[in-house]
Parts: sequence; C-alpha cells; structure tokens
Amino acid sequence: MRKSLKNVVKLLNRFKVRYLVIGAIPVQYYGRPRTSWDVDLVIMTPIGKEQLFKMLSPERYNPVSGTTDVFKFKDLGTKTFLDIILKPQQVGLTYDSFKNKKAVTINGTNVNIVSPEDYIITKLKSRRAGTGDFHDIVTTLTNMYDKLEWSYLERRAKTLNLHHLLKYYREGIEWKRRRQK
Repeated sequence: MRKSLKNVVKLLNRFKVRYLVIGAIPVQYYGRPRTSWDVDLVIMTPIGKEQLFKMLSPERYNPVSGTTDVFKFKDLGTKTFLDIILKPQQVGLTYDSFKNKKAVTINGTNVNIVSPEDYIITKLKSRRAGTGDFHDIVTTLTNMYDKLEWSYLERRAKTLNLHHLLKYYREGIEWKRRRQK
C-alpha cells in the first residue's frame, strides 16, 4: 500500500496536482495504528475526469469503478486499490483545507495528509457503519485533543451541519479525561 502511495504521489507532483491523503493513513499519525488495503486521496486542484484518466496510465492503473467525482483504480504493479475523489466537498473538505495539510514522510517520500481537524470532519461526514470511522474519530480526538484548533473544527462542523455530532464526541472525550484525573 505504501509503495502505491509513493508512486501516485510522485505522479501527482509531476503534474503539479495538489492532493490530500485521507482514510487510514492519517489516523496512524493522529489516532491509532491501523491497516488498510487501499489509498484514499482527495484531489485539491480542480481537474476533471478526463485529466485524471490521462495522468493515470491504463498500463499501471486499471479503473475499477467510478462516478463523475469518485473513482477506484487498481494499481497493477502493487495490487493496491486507489480511491480518488475529485471534489473535496464530497468528504467535507474545501480547497482551503489544503492550507492546513500536514507533511509527513512515508518510505522516503513527502506526502500531504489532511490536518487532524479536517480528518475528523471527513470521518464525521462519512460515519460508515461496519468500518473503523467511530474508532478513528475517538482516538484522534483523544490523542490530539490539546493540539486541535477547536475554533476551526467547530466552524467547519457547523458549516456542514455536523456540530451536534462533534459536540457529542467532544463531551464523551471530556468526560473520559475528567475521570482519568
């Protein structure tokens, strides 16, 4: 999975396409160790389906499924799946979310991951049953609590009508923190 990430990041950088990694990779920095069988990317430069397909050569990247804004490719070199989202709004991000990115090094390659605040927003927005979303939110909030930019997080949550969920999680984390003192 990391080799696929490294390869696609180099490709996006070559084409000067901004991106953010979401999904299981950022939670490893903010919340907990977690494995994944795919790489989740949000394209932060306005491009269309045609431009994406031109960048990802069919000899290496096989399109498996997709709509107009969300595509799944299989990296034929590593057998890893790439989920690529063309519209940041699909996952609760804005083009401004790129300003808050965190740069990390994975396998010797600089990679842009979503900020912890925006990561929480993506997870609150998706909240998929039967996935690690709940645990990802709780561990990220717990581990990053004192480092989060709460005003930004609350503003983004309110804009997306997710403030009630954020409040629910925050109250739970605060209750747990009080009990641990």
